[in-house]
Amino acid sequence: MEPKKNTVDIQNTYDDNYTDYLDTIPHLFHYNAFLMLSNGVEAKAGTLGSKYEFFHEWKRLSEADEGNVALETRLRGICKKENFFDLLENFILYDHSDGRTVKILARNHQYLRVNEAVKAYESKKLRDGKLGMFWHTQGSGKSYSMVFLSAKICRKFSGSPTIVVLTDREELNKQISDTFENCGLLGAAKASQFIASSGTNLVQKLQGNPSFIFTLIQKFNQPNEKPIYPDHDMIIMSDEAHRSQYGGYAENMWALLLTASRIGFTGTPLLSSDNITEHTFGGYISIYDFKRAVEDGATVPLYYKNRGEKILNIDNPEIGERILEVIEKADLDPSQQEKLENEFAKEIHLLTAEPRLDSLAKDFVGHYSDLWTSGKAMFVCLNKVTFVRMYNYVQKYWVQVIADLEEKIKHVSQQEAQEFGRKLKWMQETEMCVVISQKQNEIQTFTKWGLGILPHRAKMEKRELDKEFKDPKNPFRGVLVCAMWLTSFDVKSLSCLYLDKPLKVHTLMQTIARANRVAEGKSNGLIVDYIGIVKALRKALADYTPNQGGGGSDPTVDKGKLVTRIHEIIVAASEFLGEHKFSLDDLVNTQKGAFEQLSLLQDVTNAMCETLEIKKTYQTYASEPARLMKYANRNDADTQTRAYKDAIIAIYDTLQKNASILIIQILWFKLIVL
Repeated sequence: MEPKKNTVDIQNTYDDNYTDYLDTIPHLFHYNAFLMLSNGVEAKAGTLGSKYEFFHEWKRLSEADEGNVALETRLRGICKKENFFDLLENFILYDHSDGRTVKILARNHQYLRVNEAVKAYESKKLRDGKLGMFWHTQGSGKSYSMVFLSAKICRKFSGSPTIVVLTDREELNKQISDTFENCGLLGAAKASQFIASSGTNLVQKLQGNPSFIFTLIQKFNQPNEKPIYPDHDMIIMSDEAHRSQYGGYAENMWALLLTASRIGFTGTPLLSSDNITEHTFGGYISIYDFKRAVEDGATVPLYYKNRGEKILNIDNPEIGERILEVIEKADLDPSQQEKLENEFAKEIHLLTAEPRLDSLAKDFVGHYSDLWTSGKAMFVCLNKVTFVRMYNYVQKYWVQVIADLEEKIKHVSQQEAQEFGRKLKWMQETEMCVVISQKQNEIQTFTKWGLGILPHRAKMEKRELDKEFKDPKNPFRGVLVCAMWLTSFDVKSLSCLYLDKPLKVHTLMQTIARANRVAEGKSNGLIVDYIGIVKALRKALADYTPNQGGGGSDPTVDKGKLVTRIHEIIVAASEFLGEHKFSLDDLVNTQKGAFEQLSLLQDVTNAMCETLEIKKTYQTYASEPARLMKYANRNDADTQTRAYKDAIIAIYDTLQKNASILIIQILWFKLIVL
């Protein structure tokens, strides 16, 4: 643990102290479980080798707690003896993905929620095998939560259970089985040994007692099989459970596995009318929604911009529930594509008209090239033919912007030429690709449109595009997709998501979550909406089961409203200080140096300590801008706004000096030594 006084920025303990210890006394960390950083007011925990962005707060002792970042909460949550040994034994993983080893410590929400699921498993008979629904918003570590839960059940309970991990899509099945393999839960075996290759093979595996089985719901295709009554526990972990509990395959599964316990995992909330999923698994045992994930730093905030309303030649059709349903069926079953095009010929024509696509491509290139330092981008198109057409339009405008930059550099100052030169180099290096699943007669399909699919297919077959796109240093920075990579594909450096496809609400929420992963230097994700579909998301949230705050939680934030709120709080704090005879302007604008600033800080601190009520009121004002500014990047607030925010926080920090290092030491002694 590295404790500092409360006036020191907590990141300094990482940058200045921890990194120095790694260089000068590396043997100190040979047997390290995890690391804690604190300045008394805030505290974070992480693992050896993790970047600062992946050190996380421990804000709650129970799921119902509002949340407190103070060191005391972390000490009681992590360093209480039974919690400490539980973390050490059951909540540290080593993920060997991508040829390197990453040490993972469970986040606060994973620790609390997985242990709730373990309690549900302990009482499975009383629950009639229904362990409940586990909603952790996309990007908050749901796959790792499944690994933590599986490992603890296997380690702490007698017997040899079989855990059936159920999905409904090949890419999701591969992703979750690879995660279990890379985290060591399958021993030295490969995930392929545990994946059901057919309906018959699945039944054979279920009749045995393997530790894990990974299968698609579609493999439960043997309706006449006799029920299996194993002499050991069987647990069904259904990922994206809301999608797999309908129709004949689900009926076959439950008829085959009458005694299995079941727990449902989902990254999106359930519809309030979804009685089947709740009837199958039971009610929520854990809720970790969009808002709380952002507040805890488990995901970054998503900002939303509707650019479709501002572009010429954009004529969007009315998006109803029927077209959404048919589009989703066409994504899952290519044979449904013709039905979609026949039933919604007018809407499809509007969405795929050449002037519209040309205008979108021009706007996309201009917008993304302006954000060239932000990270990678994904453009979601209606269908396969459309995104190959879009790719061609995008390439046309990309080359044009490069030519414009080359010309501009000839006529600007030396400093401007340096900046434009860096952008030019980035654009010249940047590669765009399309990612498309293969289907029969695809060459003929694309030839009808005068398009060539073979060069794109060659890239997908000869290269590992998924690994290249996940690598933040790889110049493959822009991808065009229509169905692949929209779910269960995590790219931490993906910052910009461009939507031009109608999507059903569950799929839409999973899709926009592609941009909410935490990465070094990434302050937020950006959703650019060309079709107006996020409006439908906000409307649909009213139909979802409420979160702990009592209502549907919007996963996107209007950036303009965020900046407006910061200004409102600064004005309110300034007026409150004025009521107590202190001008915040004096502190911000003083030209007399550090001593004068210290004197002014002491004056205002004395004023704010006049009564306990005054002090608490000011602390309430000061805490909000600090929190909101985490969600804003440098371009969202001007220099003056940041100066006033810094002054408000400086007063707040001075008020906290009463929390001495002695109190920290006493708490540490009580919780650890005794």
